[in-house]
Amino acid sequence: MTTSIALFLSLVPVLSFWGYWDMYLSGALYSGNTAIAVVKVNEEVLENLPEKARVHVFQTKSAGEQMLPLFEWAMADLNVPVYPERRVFTYVAREVCKLAEEKSQMELVIKERPELFDGSYSLTRIPCPNLQSK
Repeated sequence: MTTSIALFLSLVPVLSFWGYWDMYLSGALYSGNTAIAVVKVNEEVLENLPEKARVHVFQTKSAGEQMLPLFEWAMADLNVPVYPERRVFTYVAREVCKLAEEKSQMELVIKERPELFDGSYSLTRIPCPNLQSK
């Protein structure tokens, strides 16, 4: 029994390489190999955000979009990093989207974790209307 539990606990973290197990549960807390997310916000939402979130909103150089970085907000508000999983990013973005009447201008942007062998990554953009729970 003990051997099977030890074997299970030593093999399960490998599943994180294919997205079947959480990165932090696999020892990636300080690896820099996790996804990061921002929420694109509009002026209406910016005014309604808590102060600790508002001070971290930045504007992109290329498109002039206002972005709320979830990592910085979590560190400022809770003094811990945001848990880097899509379901957490989606939940937080869904709550931020509730602050807007015009949700089509807002979206969750996720920089996916780097690929294992070449370090490339992809960006995923999910508009607020698509984040609504079923």
